[in-house]
Amino acid sequence: VPFGGQSICGDYIQTNVKLMKCSSNPSNEVTLTGIGVINLNLLSPISVSVSSSETTLTYFNNSAALSPMLIPYNSILSAYVTYEDNSQIDFSLDSRTTFSIVSGTQYGRIINNRNLETIDGSSSGSIIVK
Repeated sequence: VPFGGQSICGDYIQTNVKLMKCSSNPSNEVTLTGIGVINLNLLSPISVSVSSSETTLTYFNNSAALSPMLIPYNSILSAYVTYEDNSQIDFSLDSRTTFSIVSGTQYGRIINNRNLETIDGSSSGSIIVK
């Protein structure tokens, strides 16, 4: 632990570490292999939130999508994880994040994993996204 650093006991990861002897003469370089111990103290997630780029949607052929109203018919979804220190990370583009409609599939669909698009001719209703 560097001077002034904090040592935390707990789970650790062992990995091979290559050590190089610094020298101006390349023939004197030596490579050593050893085991290094890395202590990790990962924050616990406390909540997940999903947000939408739009609060109101219409369907594609609805006159409300046209000028002058211009109500959108699609929305970009985002997912955020909040940790115990109240920091927040956007997981929207993380390959492990998947958005799916669990209720209201007759009203919309997910395109390219983040784009919520309303289905043509649908009436008002609710879409629940997981």
